[in-house]
Amino acid sequence: MDARVDGKVIVVTGGSRGIGQVTAIEFLNSGAKGVVVTSRKPDNIERSVAEIIAATDRPDAILGVVASVDDVAAAERAIAQTIEHFGSCNELVLSLIHIIRSRRIESCRSRCSQNL
Repeated sequence: MDARVDGKVIVVTGGSRGIGQVTAIEFLNSGAKGVVVTSRKPDNIERSVAEIIAATDRPDAILGVVASVDDVAAAERAIAQTIEHFGSCNELVLSLIHIIRSRRIESCRSRCSQNL
């Protein structure tokens, strides 16, 4: 990744595997202060956080949060946990595969705009 994100705190929804996980790693390698990865499944979060730490050697810069992007209360908790842990939340990266599969794009757009 050529873009720098120095000092930013970034939430990557669906960041526990695949493109989302690689994106989280790249943000950390590009100077992010912190990255939060979310997944609906606690087991995915634990595994992913361990893999991201192994890839970046930055255990202080990664936080895993159990949350589903299409659940308003969970999204609010994820953002609150991000701010509590890192002191801010600068960017949100949505992994849309789950949303597209479930055809909830409009729902996600409105909920994300409400939460940010």
